Amino acid sequence: ARSSRFLLVRLLPGHRRGAARQRAMGGKQSTANSAIEAKIKAKEWQWQLKTEVKHLDREIKKIQDGERKLQKEIQAQAAKGNVQSVQMLAKSVVKSRRGGER
Repeated sequence: ARSSRFLLVRLLPGHRRGAARQRAMGGKQSTANSAIEAKIKAKEWQWQLKTEVKHLDREIKKIQDGERKLQKEIQAQAAKGNVQSVQMLAKSVVKSRRGGER
């Protein structure tokens, strides 16, 4: 995770580093500084949310890919006439769909 000081320096190129050090050591904050800190926090949260959404999308895609593989396996087993394995694989498909819906 990125520190707020890093983002502060990155977002505000003309920013005085001494002020950031003073705030880090417990110095007073003016309303302008607190507004800047709020913007930095908002940027951090947006970044965290975006990365979490990407992670969830990857998981959903993995579940869907697994379901496609199971569907192909079900068709292959059904062609061979293996009823028990088809039922077992069908249960796996249902579980993966429930996982994807969550």
